Amino acid sequence: MFIWFVRLLTAAVMVVTFIPDTPLVFLPVNTFLAYLPIELSYQILRNKTKKSSYVLLPIWLLFFPNIPYLLTDFVHVKRLHIYAPAELAGIPDVRHWTLFVILALLVFTYVLLGFTLAEKIIETFPLFGQTRALKNCSLMIFSFLSSLGVYVGRFPPRIHSIYLFKEPLRVIQIVFFEWSFEKLLIILLFTVFHLWLFFMFWLIKKVVMEAEGVK
Repeated sequence: MFIWFVRLLTAAVMVVTFIPDTPLVFLPVNTFLAYLPIELSYQILRNKTKKSSYVLLPIWLLFFPNIPYLLTDFVHVKRLHIYAPAELAGIPDVRHWTLFVILALLVFTYVLLGFTLAEKIIETFPLFGQTRALKNCSLMIFSFLSSLGVYVGRFPPRIHSIYLFKEPLRVIQIVFFEWSFEKLLIILLFTVFHLWLFFMFWLIKKVVMEAEGVK
């Protein structure tokens, strides 16, 4: 079952990267925060006929941005001793290259699973619309809100997920009432990125279906 794979992967990454003085000291926490919406997605879809799913949906929406947020963790790659700009060549540091591979695999796995499950939730629940047009609108709104979450987590004043519960009013003020032109542009950029990922997953499914049809 895939959820046990995700649980074991999360635990393994948190243990392996929980090393004193590691350049990717943030990874255990970010891994756990990205795991939460995947777990919630699984529980929501497994119990889609129960009222509990609708209780979990807003919590899932709040934590989902932690998945695309993992992509922005690539900005920390410069902390790793893996490239020498002066020589335009890689540095054969096994430990740091291992950390890079862990980060890359983690991002690829969680983004793939997270976005696939998000699309499934939007497709499954009438809450997101009864027609294709309404569901596509829901997908765009979802992508915008998720991008907003990524922005406030990465850019100053940087709001950690825990502040959703510690200082909810302050979070609402920063997220929805403090705007700048740069903030809007970056959020729109991330929104396009979200939609591109959804489109690529849809395209991959179409290609697979057509290939199977040929057979």
